[in-house]
Amino acid sequence: MKDFEIEKLQLEKVEEFISNTINSLQEKNKESEDKIMKLKEYLNHMMKIAPDEIIKIYEQVSENFSLVEQRLRKIKKFEQVKKSPYFGKIVIKEYEDIEDLYIGLFDISDMESGRQYVLDWRAPICSLYYHSMLGKTTYKANEEIFDIELLKKRQLTIKNGELEYYCDTDNKINDEVLQEILSHNTSAYMANIIRTIQAEQDEIIRQPLFKTIIVDGVAGSGKTSIGMHRIAYLLYENRNTLTNENILILSPNELFSQYVSQLLPELGEDNVKTIPFSLFLSEKFPNLRNAESKSEMMENILFEKPERHINVEQKHTEEYANKLMDFLGEFNLEKCIGTIKIRNKKIIVPNLKKNYNLTYQNRYKIFKRIEFITDEIIDQVFYGNSLNESDGDLRKEIKEIILKKIYKFKLFNTFISLNGLSDTLIKNNIAYDDIATYAFIEMSINGFPVDNNIKQLFIDEVQDYSPISIKMIKEIFPSATLTIVGDYNQNLITTNKNLNYLKEQFPISSSFKLNNSYRSSNNIMRLANSVINANLQTTLTREGDLPKAIEYQNELDLQNIINTQMQNFDKHQKTAIICKTKHEAEQLSNLLPDFTPAIDEKITNPFFENNKIITTVFLSKGLEFDNVFVYNVTNENFNTDTDKQILYVMITRALHNVTLLYQNQLCSLVDSTKLSFIK
Repeated sequence: MKDFEIEKLQLEKVEEFISNTINSLQEKNKESEDKIMKLKEYLNHMMKIAPDEIIKIYEQVSENFSLVEQRLRKIKKFEQVKKSPYFGKIVIKEYEDIEDLYIGLFDISDMESGRQYVLDWRAPICSLYYHSMLGKTTYKANEEIFDIELLKKRQLTIKNGELEYYCDTDNKINDEVLQEILSHNTSAYMANIIRTIQAEQDEIIRQPLFKTIIVDGVAGSGKTSIGMHRIAYLLYENRNTLTNENILILSPNELFSQYVSQLLPELGEDNVKTIPFSLFLSEKFPNLRNAESKSEMMENILFEKPERHINVEQKHTEEYANKLMDFLGEFNLEKCIGTIKIRNKKIIVPNLKKNYNLTYQNRYKIFKRIEFITDEIIDQVFYGNSLNESDGDLRKEIKEIILKKIYKFKLFNTFISLNGLSDTLIKNNIAYDDIATYAFIEMSINGFPVDNNIKQLFIDEVQDYSPISIKMIKEIFPSATLTIVGDYNQNLITTNKNLNYLKEQFPISSSFKLNNSYRSSNNIMRLANSVINANLQTTLTREGDLPKAIEYQNELDLQNIINTQMQNFDKHQKTAIICKTKHEAEQLSNLLPDFTPAIDEKITNPFFENNKIITTVFLSKGLEFDNVFVYNVTNENFNTDTDKQILYVMITRALHNVTLLYQNQLCSLVDSTKLSFIK
């Protein structure tokens, strides 16, 4: 019998088992539901029931409800995979035994017979599929190394319950499968990549929980997918000690939070709390709730006040962070408090005997000094050893007086003024680039809101985080290891890199560099390379069409050009017109009513509900589209080093087609030899 027929028979067996299992679970649920109804009827109709019997009945109802919910979860998983239960197969030889192992989204096994039909892709032995070559090799499970011989690695494509084709490979995931997947249209939400995880991606995903992972990867290298799949892997690998409540995702914005929201449930895990860092801070500090948003700051820099960019860059340096640490560390708290009166006792704080000394590393923790001074006042003035239970009230009283004294000094305003950064207030609210400074000063005074429940923290777009933010995160989540991903070519705020600072702050970490893109075609990546003078690679053989450049004369001409180009695209494809600023996007949306504006980071519906949108470069970060129009690509609009990074982000959002739109003359940052000019 030929291999194809053998594989078809195997698929039929698995599909039959799945169908039988679903039917069996549904029948058992029907029995449990009938039992629940009978128990409820019994309670309703019996006039006199002993209390202990009522308790037993409620326990039975609760137990049956629990069983129904468990079975429904299993049914949902089986329904999810029944049309494509697996995607890979390995044949291994261990000792003298040869075994065929199929790999899929979830474990599929018969508990009664002990037969394993499909392995969960996260199982240790499945790592062989992703990054082992044929021949003698090893895999690790339960801290033990197993020697085996990998005889075969097979990739299978199953659609709607039918085996379409398979291919055998000796090393990496075959380009044929990767090409087939990437040739499809993109989806509104981030999809799983378990069929095409590459060896370098799998290595990162399977790193142990105790390690902090730092990933610097080019656009389309799968950084975010790696982070999300790593969460799913860690939940599987550490299922006895780690739950979704022990994990937090810090996302770039609310739109991005929605974009990744379907992935973990698709991988069989409960969703994890996902929140932008600025929103996380505003939940802690009410004064930040009306602070400038990140998109508003970008708009201000790119359209209204480009000179502000200098201050923003400065606040993203390690030097600025060190200045803040020194400022807080050198703050003379004793002198600030001066003389205070508590319970009819006049206390000259600078005259108290000093019995503490903070380490240099903790010099910025004013709240520690407040605690020490409070202790000194109690011990030296109120003879602490003889105090009774009113000690707590006295301590609170002292701290309140000290805090009032500190807040009169307005440390935040003072620090900003000392550094000559006068644009810190935007319309009387705190500027986005000062949110981290404000929050850090508040925490240094009142104490960091430590959360030891978080064991794994995922940070995306880390290139946009200032050293102050990184330091603050480390203080708030001391029990967490981190998965940190970013692309320093996509830093729209500053050209500074915080990579070395990250490594200093997390010395027990492993760093990974991803240079291969799996999103855009080769021709699109060549254009992106030309903009940032880089040599970013793609392992794909998908050349794709040359990116286009089209000149328009006026608004009517622009409207006609876009409508004409749209006729070349599949109506099911997702197309975005990406603008540099919100101002441009608003103007363009008036001109093109068929396109839905998605220009507010808090309003997510337009992006997820429409295939034709107009958005900004800031909101497009981390997202992908089938086709991209880059608007107003002129020298007037793009002429700085940051503009290079902005263009790079815009271009690399596209899977299949990029069209640059310009008036009069194309921007010189773009290499015209990488373009097809359309007239």
